[in-house]
Amino acid sequence: DSGAAPRYNLIYRMTLREQPILIERGTGTPNAYQLTGGVSFLLKDAATGASLFGASVTAADSYSRSSQNFANIRARRDAEDRLATTLADLTRARLSAYFATN
Repeated sequence: DSGAAPRYNLIYRMTLREQPILIERGTGTPNAYQLTGGVSFLLKDAATGASLFGASVTAADSYSRSSQNFANIRARRDAEDRLATTLADLTRARLSAYFATN
């Protein structure tokens, strides 16, 4: 236990949107989807509450659907996981660039 107060607070909001990107010709049923996600964040000085740096990042991932319900659930969850990892990496890179220059 270091007992030290944090120097920074990070406030963020994540959004997720899904849209069909491939429609099966015979049935008109979507069989592929794209997930688009975004993270808006604001880095604040914990002691003063002053805003130091804010930015937004976006990314997309896709998945295919089949006739099997479990496979569809798993495919969407895997796409969400990949998208979240990408968004976290982009956020980390933006924060790293800020700290490297300040």
